[in-house]
Amino acid sequence: MDLLLHYKGWSNLDMKVPLINPERSDVLDYYLPKWRFFRQEILAGNWPAWNPYNQLGGVGIWNPTEQGLSIPFLIFLIIPNEAIAYTLARSANFIIASVGTYLLLLVMFRHRTAAMLGGITYAFCGFNIAWAHWPHVTTSALIPWVLLGICAYLETGRVRWLALVSGSIALLAYGGFPFVAEWGALAAALLASTILIGQLKNGDSRIIIFSRAACLFLAACCGAIIALPGVLQMLALLKTTDISHRSGGTVFAPSDVINLLGFDFSKKVGVERTVSTSYIATGLALFGIAIAVFRRERYTIFSLVLLVIVTLVVFGVLPRDLVRALPGFDNNVWSRGSALIGLALAMLSASALAYISNIISRPLAKIVSIGAVALAAFQLHGNFAQMNAKPELQAYLPETPTISHIRSKLIPVQSVLADNSYIISGTISNYFVPEFFGHGFRTNSQELLMLELATNFRSTSTASSLACENITPTLPALTYVGVRYVLISDRCRQGIAYLSDGHGHRPSPLIDQNGLDGVILLEEKRAISGATFTFATYTAATAPGRVRFCLHDSSREIACSFLSAEEIKDNKPGTFRFAKDILLPAGEYRYTLQLLPPFEASKKLSVWSFESPKEQHFTTSGQSREFIPKMSLLFEREWPNSFDLRSLEPGITLVENLAVSGSSYFLDDLRNPDLPDFDNVTLTEYHADDIYLHYTGNKAGWVVLPIRADSNWRGTIDGENVSVERFLDLFPALQVSGSAHIRLYYDDAGVLRSFVRLPLIGLCVLLAVLFIGRRLEQKVTS
Repeated sequence: MDLLLHYKGWSNLDMKVPLINPERSDVLDYYLPKWRFFRQEILAGNWPAWNPYNQLGGVGIWNPTEQGLSIPFLIFLIIPNEAIAYTLARSANFIIASVGTYLLLLVMFRHRTAAMLGGITYAFCGFNIAWAHWPHVTTSALIPWVLLGICAYLETGRVRWLALVSGSIALLAYGGFPFVAEWGALAAALLASTILIGQLKNGDSRIIIFSRAACLFLAACCGAIIALPGVLQMLALLKTTDISHRSGGTVFAPSDVINLLGFDFSKKVGVERTVSTSYIATGLALFGIAIAVFRRERYTIFSLVLLVIVTLVVFGVLPRDLVRALPGFDNNVWSRGSALIGLALAMLSASALAYISNIISRPLAKIVSIGAVALAAFQLHGNFAQMNAKPELQAYLPETPTISHIRSKLIPVQSVLADNSYIISGTISNYFVPEFFGHGFRTNSQELLMLELATNFRSTSTASSLACENITPTLPALTYVGVRYVLISDRCRQGIAYLSDGHGHRPSPLIDQNGLDGVILLEEKRAISGATFTFATYTAATAPGRVRFCLHDSSREIACSFLSAEEIKDNKPGTFRFAKDILLPAGEYRYTLQLLPPFEASKKLSVWSFESPKEQHFTTSGQSREFIPKMSLLFEREWPNSFDLRSLEPGITLVENLAVSGSSYFLDDLRNPDLPDFDNVTLTEYHADDIYLHYTGNKAGWVVLPIRADSNWRGTIDGENVSVERFLDLFPALQVSGSAHIRLYYDDAGVLRSFVRLPLIGLCVLLAVLFIGRRLEQKVTS
């Protein structure tokens, strides 16, 4: 919420919350809106099988990636105050991780204080505190529990531990982030192999070893069967989605190794790059490596091997093609495996502390152990506070005049577009307002329609950030999608005369008094009112000094504009406005961007640029560079008469699309449609997954509902089943020949059967495994 309140959409609220973490958080535009919908529906007595808010519709609580079937969501659901519920839900992950790691290390090293050190070291490792609000931690918190079940069962042969193996594997799969779950599975396989090989080398009974291995494998399969419905849901979604744009690899540089040691945390902080842990724990872990090398204790060796393998992968040392051949590694960032670096360091530090405590006197051992835990806890607390804010309760999703107005006026199925005054598209969905550009995977048809509504909308491969200048008010497209309101910054009353183009995202060379020098090509005559750049101040609150933007033709300086240091914010657009509009003929122009003295030499300033520009027109200090800034030239835009513009609060303009007057509309033809007709279609009853309409016209054609449907949607006309066609390959359309009563509903009976039958099968098989395992254990040990 500290991030939320630092954007223009909420700037008129009388709330001052320090910004702790400047990085955009998916929790605000992806996870929390879905959790709020699930909670609202369940408390109202409905099962949230379909979510109408994200991207105008998507699979609801059945989809494991949304964490609706996780322990944190259960906590979020049952606690009355939602803000407190959310805080406790996220805190639960750290309790689960620390307790699981503590019990695992207690089994491994038989030392309580050492296990306590390892428990907090893993729970609050860099990966977990950086991803605290994401499903990454919901998933990573369960990895120690899987390892605990494996370790305890193979060591003792008590079959009750097999139930923990199955249950924790199932919960791991429903944790919400499959790639972290895959890392956990790799760690589990390595641990089981280490223990079994060690037992074989020790000369233990082969019958016992192989029977336990077989029972462990079957228990793991039971956990996978219980989780299979969720896995099938994810696979079904991926079949309709192009994820080829996601590329696996590392974001770590060799210099980031220092962050493994717990130093330099504040400079390396970032959700992708943070791997820091306590330097106390890391120092003990280095001693633990020596123990693994010279004493060759089984679990210390496992910890060292795990650390080496994971570090080689996440730092990109191993051959890239070899790593990408593993399932999931070709379209996920490898740095997310750094959770296991934190776990390996926790185990090595616990091993070292246990060893030290056993070789020194008991009173001294207590002092050393408790001191190590206290110092580690102090540093981990400080690291956590650098990434996560603690705002007041009233800062939890507060409403603004504009948000309150649209909530009171929107009827079901109507939607909005919000520019980056409201962070990332999808954030407004927290207020139960549908957004077409919401965060998530998209189909090719959806992408094409998005391009009609906005240019250059991609923030990442799955998220959208709409600069107000990039929204194109094309009446047919906005109306087909059912967009009734567009929420924009006041500056969005301007249009784009020129927009640079390219691929990727990188900062330009640092701007100094020598400046950056670029060339643009204006394709038509325009009255230019200003220009925009998105600046990078490298987390500094302000720029080093004033920045001047000047526009030149071949012979002279045409116009200049200035931004003060305070007007330039990190990762936010800065708009240079001319004193008056400058009428420019079509042609080539040069512009400069310069930092004016005096400026603070200790601060840095860049503009965000394309990594692979489609044009090469930029220089710095007279040298051509392989980049081009993301910039635009602005002109005063005209909005069609069918749009009503008003301002309910300073800095925000609310644009109402008067053409969208209902929830559904009639088209005479799906291939060459006229403008939608809302007058003859009435919404008679609405539920998120069951919608009733009445078409009162007498013309033959199609009734279209602007929701993003999938293959589970069914339709009836006057009680008779009919096929559901698609308009724009997205929206459900039902053919009518005259007046008709229409029902459109989401049929998730097959999904429900899958979520009941497969877990029951898994539980039955698990009971059989427990019975057989117990009988085998009795037989081979008697």
